[in-house]
Amino acid sequence: MKREKERAIERLKKHDLSNNCVVVNITKVNRMNSVRYMKFYIPEKYNDKIRLSWLDYDISTLLEYKNTVHGLRVSGGGMDMVFHVLDHLKHELKLNTDRDIEYQLV
Repeated sequence: MKREKERAIERLKKHDLSNNCVVVNITKVNRMNSVRYMKFYIPEKYNDKIRLSWLDYDISTLLEYKNTVHGLRVSGGGMDMVFHVLDHLKHELKLNTDRDIEYQLV
């Protein structure tokens, strides 16, 4: 498990999250509004085009969220759960920045 986390950290650091905007798609919310399923992407240039790289696997490995077909299963109410995941990610990656990771909901 420790080796998997180290690999996830390496892959996530390659994306330079402190200088890019993460795209977040909330795909599902349970009836009681206490669990959200989210998918995380980052836009990247590839052959003069922009593509979205999927970050769910590495985030779920590093932060130990359950990864489902609907995205990461995050418990907690309110839209601040996106901020919570990205803030937790920032601290785990030890990003040296005073500002938060930027994100865009879609």
